[in-house]
Formats: sequence, structure tokens, C-alpha cells
Amino acid sequence: MKKYRLLNEVLIEWNESSKEDSDNVFLKSEDIKESLKYFIYKLNKRQYIKIFDTDRSELEKYRDNVRINSKHVELDDEGWTVNKFKPGEYKVYIKDIDKVADMSCMFYDCEQLVSAFIPNSVTSIGECAFFGCSGLTSVNIPSSVTSIGDYAFSGCRGLTSVRIPSSVTSIGYSGFYGCSNLETVYVEDINKFNQIEFENDYSNPTKYGAKLIELKK
Repeated sequence: MKKYRLLNEVLIEWNESSKEDSDNVFLKSEDIKESLKYFIYKLNKRQYIKIFDTDRSELEKYRDNVRINSKHVELDDEGWTVNKFKPGEYKVYIKDIDKVADMSCMFYDCEQLVSAFIPNSVTSIGECAFFGCSGLTSVNIPSSVTSIGDYAFSGCRGLTSVRIPSSVTSIGYSGFYGCSNLETVYVEDINKFNQIEFENDYSNPTKYGAKLIELKK
């Protein structure tokens, strides 16, 4: 029996009656509380998955804390899975990564990443955090974030919408360069958005004509 729980604005699914290593169950509720909810990766063919960039973001210590559904996944020295996966979407959990404060280069060139939930521990989406994530279509930026670094979302041409919280005060050089398919930018307060310090034109997510929409309170 499937159960659902809303935790930090993310809908989590798990099956308490299933075994830990079952293919159709996600992390148990007690594990979810300690983890970074999930990232979604999509494969169009049988291939390896680049979970994160250990070389650039120094995430070596998290290599042993990765699960796809409830199964432990082994990664190589560069953050790729050592085994191939069939075409489809995969929910990836990275335990304890919610303690990260700066996401600099974390998902550099992870083209298979399509959706990301950023934990409230993060105060800066650092330089090149999602650089080259061409498959990324949606990302949650929490109100704990105060700055978005240089090239943070550069090359994310699949990104169609983004929510910028009022806590953000600066966006670095070409933070949204190449996000030509961005259609909607959701903000909590248009006046505060206009006060953001944009390093250059491509720092502004509305550069390519995206609509600026103020969320109802």
C-alpha cells in the first residue's frame, strides 16, 4: 500500500510494508528526514548516470550515501554510476547532503538531471552549481538562499520555470546564460526582485523574455 507525506513542500512516497531492498520502494520515512529528499534523473537510453561531480565539488564523502529508490548505488571517482540503467526516470537520494551550505559545481554537466530539490541548509547556489544541466526543467530554490553564483544555471536550456525567493539579493555573472527556454519566473515580491544585484544582463532570468509572475500570498 502506497503512502504519501508532505515534507518540506515535497511529496514523498514510500511503502512501509515492503522490504528495504525492494525495487518499488523509496527510502523509509525515518531515512527521508535525514536525507535530501530526492533528485530526478531521466535516461533516454540504457546508460550510466552522472549523479554529481566529485572532481569539481569535492563530494567524495557522499559517494557511499547514494541510493536509487531504496538500493545502494556504487559510484566511480568522478561521480558516475558503475553500472548502466535502463531508459526511464529515477529518483536519487543522497543521504546527509542536506548539510551542504554552498553548492558550487555540485552538478556540473549532469545532463541527465531533470529536477532538483535544494535543502534549506543551502545559503548559496554557488558558481557553476548546475552548469550544463541541459535536461534540468525545474528546480526548487528555498528561502534560505541569499545568493546565486556565476554561471550557476548557465546552459540549462531545458529550464522552463524558476522560483526566485525574496531572500536572494545577488545573482552572479551570467547566472542564467543560455536559459533560452525559460518562460516563467515566479517571485514573492516584484519590488524585491527588482532590487537584486544582477552582475550582467544574463544574470537576470528574464533576459530571454520570461514572464515575471508574483506569487499570491
